[in-house]
Amino acid sequence: MNDQVGEYQALMSKLKYQNIFENMPIGIIYFNTTGAITDSNRQATHIFGRTKEEFLSLNLLKHLTNQQLIQSIRDVLTHGEAAYEGFYQPINGYHASYLHITFQAIYNEVGMIIAGVGLVKDISAEKKAQITLSHYKQILDSTKDMVAYIDTQYRYIATNKAYRIFHQQKEANIIDKKVSDVIGEENFSHIKILLDRALEGESFTTKGSYQHPNSEDTIYEEIFEEANFSPYINESGDITGVVVVIRNITEQELMKQKMHRTAKQTRHYLDIVPIMILALDKGANVIRVNQKACEILGYTQKELLGENWIDTCIPEKLQNEIHLVFSQVLEKSVDYPLEHQNKIVTKDGQERTIAWKNVLIKDDDGNIIEILSAGEDITGE
Repeated sequence: MNDQVGEYQALMSKLKYQNIFENMPIGIIYFNTTGAITDSNRQATHIFGRTKEEFLSLNLLKHLTNQQLIQSIRDVLTHGEAAYEGFYQPINGYHASYLHITFQAIYNEVGMIIAGVGLVKDISAEKKAQITLSHYKQILDSTKDMVAYIDTQYRYIATNKAYRIFHQQKEANIIDKKVSDVIGEENFSHIKILLDRALEGESFTTKGSYQHPNSEDTIYEEIFEEANFSPYINESGDITGVVVVIRNITEQELMKQKMHRTAKQTRHYLDIVPIMILALDKGANVIRVNQKACEILGYTQKELLGENWIDTCIPEKLQNEIHLVFSQVLEKSVDYPLEHQNKIVTKDGQERTIAWKNVLIKDDDGNIIEILSAGEDITGE
């Protein structure tokens, strides 16, 4: 009776082992010292694209064509362990898979290698994702814009090359690091407000300045940036961080400031010259006027800017004629005189005679976009 119980338990144990073996989520192959397969599970036959019968008649060292895989099998039968990772193309036309195989030797009682076992994982999906991620990384690293992914704890999860160069950090030294440790507490106090807006679900673009230390970390220079903040939403719909894309616009901002200073200086120069300076667009609307012109006309600059010059400052009896000449000039049917005289009317209704000198501002196609005039009051001469 005890023998029957023992046989039954042994059978149950074997069936249990066989069931586990067949249903393992990784492929398992056993082979002898000649390279002939002696057993395999269902997952292995699926990965290699063969039936169980085909597998059991296969000699790995004779029938495989992948020399790197063959060498790994030889290594495990000689040295006791080996590994293989790479593409495998089945001979029966199945699609190629990217495999990771760990080989281990099986020893007898005296320590001799009597067989080998291979644990086979199809990591094609992981490899494809890795390649795709690598492509995305190359794309992000090729842009001059700075890109960073920051989690809800204000730690860096990923950054691109431009971001790391700007902050003088290696990738290993910035990932999982707090933002405040990289950009400083003062800068972070301003950035945190923006990060919190994005963590609440808002996407937005903002401009601002950043105090960036030079290479000596002693002197700070002001960097102007345009930054886009977007919440990162995972597959479950939860916001797990913020993607920040930053563009350095310092050069443009400095140029804009320089142009603003130049324009301001120009306006000062125009305001101190003792003659009228007037600029009209192609609709005869006032786009620039200096202080002297305002004094003669009796208007403020605010009252004149944007107003039609002909309707506002030309005597009513001459308006139709001037409108006609102006339109003919724009149509290039008549030439605008470089010098001419005409009457103007002041805010209080007085007429004055002005001697004008004109310059036409044209675009690349020769079309008039602006008329710039300098006028001298010659009333009574």
